[in-house]
Amino acid sequence: MRDRFRIRTASLLLAVVMATAAQASAQEDFPTRLQEALVALDATEVENAISLLNELLTRADSSVSATALGSAYFHLGAAHYVLGAADSAAYSFRQAVKSDPFFQPDLELFQPNLVATFESARVSTLALGMRVPADTVLDPVEDRLPLEFAVGAPGELTIRLRAIDPGASPLSATAMQISRSARHSVSLMVRDSQSLDPGTYLLTASLTVDGLGRDSVMAEIRVVRQAVDTLLHRPPLDSALFLPESEKGKPPVTSLLRGLFFGAAVVALPVVVASSDLSDGIDPRAIAVGASISLAGIVGLVVGRPNLPIETNIASNQRLATGWQAENQSIIEANRVRRLLAPLHITTVERR
Repeated sequence: MRDRFRIRTASLLLAVVMATAAQASAQEDFPTRLQEALVALDATEVENAISLLNELLTRADSSVSATALGSAYFHLGAAHYVLGAADSAAYSFRQAVKSDPFFQPDLELFQPNLVATFESARVSTLALGMRVPADTVLDPVEDRLPLEFAVGAPGELTIRLRAIDPGASPLSATAMQISRSARHSVSLMVRDSQSLDPGTYLLTASLTVDGLGRDSVMAEIRVVRQAVDTLLHRPPLDSALFLPESEKGKPPVTSLLRGLFFGAAVVALPVVVASSDLSDGIDPRAIAVGASISLAGIVGLVVGRPNLPIETNIASNQRLATGWQAENQSIIEANRVRRLLAPLHITTVERR
């Protein structure tokens, strides 16, 4: 069982490798085989050229570029035209336009009647092509996202840009008439002071042709905001710049007198209460207590002088602090705008 499993796994891996190699080979061989077919066509080996082109187009897959497919189908149509197979030529020309709406034959290399037949097939074919820069950096204020369009039949072209989220409203929408090709550009600004937010957006183009219907193409584009230099904030203000906001007031005389009075009262109170005379002198303890109270009153008077505000200095300091805050706030706003208007790195993620 293990051996069978290993053999089966190896077979699957071999199949994947061979398929990948075949796809790479088809993509690499297509231009070479196409050139062989064109050489045969130039040598008037028309049937051989048709056989080579049919085989080449049958093996072509999604890895082959639109330009190569358009060229192959056009030259297949040219070969049928040379043989007089008008219907086959017209069918191949229409396939060329569908494969690459931008394809345009070199008028100097083909007969005018053949080119006219191709143009007749082109204007009867519903096809729309769009070219978006694959990788670019744009200034959202000065630049716009450049787009190129090509169509088969002329009609009305509508271009919309919206966020990738389902149901998101279009950020921009434009409608125009297009006959063969057109250039257009999409604004990268969503408002005066803000560009597109970083993220993935869906760019769609729709072509409506009376009698033929509608064709659409779309591309997912990714927007990344580039880093920018910002302004430095102002450093904190030096404390030496601020003026003193208060000063000590003058000592009140009444407080001094009150302290002395209470001190003297403490000394005299025992004498008055005891109705004694002063022949034996005043008790030294009373004198010490009274002196202490008086001294405390004097010290409290000096130390406890009231703080008086200096209004002019307060106003000056407030203006200084307010100016510093306003300047930093202005820098914050300037940096915010710089970031919102930074260059945008735009890449095309996927085309459909």
